[in-house]
Amino acid sequence: MNGKEMKSKKSYIYGGLILAIILLIALLVSCSGAGAKNKGETAAPGVSTQADQGAALATESHKDESPASAGTQEAKADAQESDMTKPAKESLKETETQPGEDSQAETKEGTLTESQAAQAESETEETESRSAENTDPSHTHVWVAVTGTVRHPAEVKTIYHEAVTHTVHHPAKTHTVHHPAETRTVYHPAVTHTVHHPEEGHHEDVLVVISEAWDEPVYETHSFCNRCGLNLTIEMMEGRISAYTLHGLYQHPEEGSGWYSAPVQVGTIHHEAVTETRQIWVVDRAAWDETIVDKEAWTETVTVKEAWEETVVDQAAWDETIVDKEAWTETVTVKEAWEESVTTGYKCSCGEEKAP
Repeated sequence: MNGKEMKSKKSYIYGGLILAIILLIALLVSCSGAGAKNKGETAAPGVSTQADQGAALATESHKDESPASAGTQEAKADAQESDMTKPAKESLKETETQPGEDSQAETKEGTLTESQAAQAESETEETESRSAENTDPSHTHVWVAVTGTVRHPAEVKTIYHEAVTHTVHHPAKTHTVHHPAETRTVYHPAVTHTVHHPEEGHHEDVLVVISEAWDEPVYETHSFCNRCGLNLTIEMMEGRISAYTLHGLYQHPEEGSGWYSAPVQVGTIHHEAVTETRQIWVVDRAAWDETIVDKEAWTETVTVKEAWEETVVDQAAWDETIVDKEAWTETVTVKEAWEESVTTGYKCSCGEEKAP
């Protein structure tokens, strides 16, 4: 708590104490008046007390006031009492709900309260004595407003301010990688052409066999026995039988006989070979194809992809927020502190006082 707030709090406390003293005085005065009235009622008939006279005078002095003005004064007094009581109550409430104040402030306020209470008591006694002494029936109270000053603290509010920043852009961090060209090797066979060479040879006279020598068989038809297969033709040619049937009768009397005819080679006719002399081509060297090399085979390096430079990003670009001023709170005064004059009571020149 700063000195300004401490001073404001003490002002509230003093105002509340003053109001309490005034209320206490008014209460004592009313009690004193009630006692005097009771005393006057017990006196002899026709004898009026000083208190009755003072009350009558006070009544007469207020007869000239209109009801409207009286009501207005009462309303103002109530409003002033309410305005004065409110800060006093608030200050007392703050005093009660904030036990964390230092011990010196509490001791000072306590001492001030006791002294003000003693002063209020003495003033009450003095007022009672003056009221008792003031028996002049012709005295009319002229009430003069007694005012006091109530200090209202400044009204403030707290404004939150965001941090003041600016953004710094950092470009990406990169490095360059060189990639060599990509190649491949292509094999090229030799470039050739073919030359055809015909065969080489000469002509010779040779004996050519047109047909080989051969023997021609000579056949005759002979008859053969069906039973034993004897060549009956030979038997008859050599005179051993005179007829085919006789062979069957003599050789196969029981079964009977018969014969069949078949060709039989009885000699050959020799045929000499058939030849002739002819001129033929003798190949000394067969024909062949010769491959002539026009260009020897070779290998060629072909570029598949040209060499190139690659940019590699080591760190991407980023934005950095720089705080120029940290966030802060500002206390702004909405309404300056002010002092208000309030009526704390009324006092007559005779020393009589009354509450507002």
